[in-house]
Amino acid sequence: MCFTSLTNRRFFHNEVLYQKARIAQPDKLAHLESKYDSLFSLKHAETLKLVQAIENRDDNAIAQYRMRVREMEQAEKALREEVRSLVAMAVPGAKTQDRDYIFLNFVLHYLPHGVVGPAAGRYVFGGHVIGRR
Repeated sequence: MCFTSLTNRRFFHNEVLYQKARIAQPDKLAHLESKYDSLFSLKHAETLKLVQAIENRDDNAIAQYRMRVREMEQAEKALREEVRSLVAMAVPGAKTQDRDYIFLNFVLHYLPHGVVGPAAGRYVFGGHVIGRR
């Protein structure tokens, strides 16, 4: 389990494609967003319980909460696949693999503005350098 799984509510990282899909499929994406938000809240609560069980060294509770968090991660993955399918239908020919956008979104949404310029100037995106070195 990584830190971003607790803090990052985005389930599709290419914001341009996602916005195009929201225009074409607003009701379906709104429904998936709602499901994802609910799942995120449940996963967050279960993760906190897992941390507490680890701190208490309660092996039974650790196993129980670990299993619940893994189940929720699988449900989260299934929701993301549904979103990718909707984006692909809404924007034919679009590359729906959005992992290239995860770092870019992190830079834009979490780094202080003074750091973003130098970071973006050296950022390599999809094998191509963006900006100056």
